[in-house]
Amino acid sequence: MIEDESSLLQAGLRELKLQATSGIVSKLLDYGKFLLEENSRTNLTGARSLASFITNQVLDSLAPLPLLDLQDPVIDLGSGGGLPGIPAAIAYPGHHFVLIEPRAKRVGFLKMAIDRLELYNVLAVKSSGRGPGAATFRAASGTVLIRALAPPALALELGLELLRPGGTLLLYEGRSSHPTSAQKKAAARLGAAEIMVKRVRVPGLMAARHAWIIKRAKSSLR
Repeated sequence: MIEDESSLLQAGLRELKLQATSGIVSKLLDYGKFLLEENSRTNLTGARSLASFITNQVLDSLAPLPLLDLQDPVIDLGSGGGLPGIPAAIAYPGHHFVLIEPRAKRVGFLKMAIDRLELYNVLAVKSSGRGPGAATFRAASGTVLIRALAPPALALELGLELLRPGGTLLLYEGRSSHPTSAQKKAAARLGAAEIMVKRVRVPGLMAARHAWIIKRAKSSLR
């Protein structure tokens, strides 16, 4: 069974043109198994099998990342059980990731996962996007990833506040292929350049996925 799941993951990574080394595949599988083990104690995912978790969570988290030029630090805002931040940190070991999550039990899980997987490029921080723990990264982050955290208007606001000038915000927006004029205006007020929307194909998923990619203008906000 694990061999089948390993093959599924390897094929998905290759389709996304990401590295599929034995070390990366092994760590991603270990992460999935650990999260599923802990899921009964801390509600982390709706997935009930490792194969489902690989497709619906791991590959879905990684699929938009080849569209970006990641800049450090990479912030996963509202990380929950570590998605997309932990798969991203495993797939991109040369970058530094910060997982910001306000719920204590989930932060506890993140710290256990970081230790278990020996992810030396990852830090878990207990904070909301505007909490004291995130203050260090406000207007200082190179890339912000937001997946299933908040409606687009609020996600844009929270993400752009963390970015330094020239940084990039990635919103995982599922079926939402067009920002509204109000969302565009709100983003512009917060110092964003144009919102670029890219359709994303996730290996093994038929559902539509879109990535909203927003650059913060190089001049200061407001």
